[in-house]
Amino acid sequence: MLYQECPVPGMAAAGGIGSVISNGLQGNDYGTAGVATLLGFAVAYTIGRIFVRIPTQFTA
Repeated sequence: MLYQECPVPGMAAAGGIGSVISNGLQGNDYGTAGVATLLGFAVAYTIGRIFVRIPTQFTA
């Protein structure tokens, strides 16, 4: 697939979850697209919380 044909930016980011979301939306499979989106947000939130907690553990 050419980059110009990709409707969602960052198809390869986060292990290809963008392609799962895109295919789900194009195929009217909103359940799969929704779960993939929530999973992406959950992973990003968890990584953010880990990086906030690490400096506070070592400075106290």
